[in-house]
Order: sequence, then C-alpha cells, then structure tokens
Amino acid sequence: MTREEAIAAIQALYVAYEPGAKTQGLSPENVGGVSLGGDPLYFEYAPSAGTLAVMALVYRFRAKPKPAVMEAFREVENSEDKGGGRFDFQAPSKSVMLTRTYSSAPSPGALKKDVDQLMIAARRWRDDVVPKVAERANAKKSRDLG
Repeated sequence: MTREEAIAAIQALYVAYEPGAKTQGLSPENVGGVSLGGDPLYFEYAPSAGTLAVMALVYRFRAKPKPAVMEAFREVENSEDKGGGRFDFQAPSKSVMLTRTYSSAPSPGALKKDVDQLMIAARRWRDDVVPKVAERANAKKSRDLG
C-alpha cells in the first residue's frame, strides 16, 4: 500500500462516519487519529513495509504499567474477542490498543466494517476486560505479598 492509498483509505473511513467531514489522514510523520463517536482511533503508516495500522484505544496508563498488569493482559488476550485485531501495547504512549494492519488498501465499506468490529471490541475491553485485568493483577500482587 502506498502512503497516498493509506491517506485515501483514512479519509474515506472518516467520511463514512462523519459525512462531509475532512481529515488530512496522516501527518508528515505518517501517523494520524480521529474521534469517531467519542472513540479515539489512531493510524500509523509504515512506508518500509507498505502497511497501515488502524488502532482502537482500550486504555492509556498515566505511568508505565506494572509487570503484573501487563502479565494479566497477556493472560486474557487470547480468550477475548479483539474485533479482528490483535492486542497491542504501545510503550511510548503507554497505551493498550486493538490493532488491525493492512498491507493493501481495503475498500471503504470493508474498512468501515472492520473498524466497527474493532471499536465494539475496544469498548468491551474498556468496560469488561480492563476491570478483569486489574482484578487479576491485584490478586497476583496479594498472593505475592502473602
């Protein structure tokens, strides 16, 4: 996928959610983001691989997460629906994301369908999985101290 195809895909996606709205798609650093119905969605284009990553935010930590928390996320990630994406921890932003990566430009309809599934899964992770992860991490911490 070329950068221009990635930008066109992002712009078409944004218009599908917000008719008449405009976005530049990607910054000169090949990243971008939009808010769809209050849900943050991020994009990252990798020129060397020709891929576009679409990332739905699950949780952003204020500080670097404790190892027990990341371990708890890893324990639940395989059993939880990720909306067709994958679990992704972005260390620089301290963010847990659900990410789908495209190597060729999807049609606007297919991309919107994929993003709908990704955002539904990210909402469910925020509401159900993050509390479960916190509970597991706290239980592990209690066992380690006892």
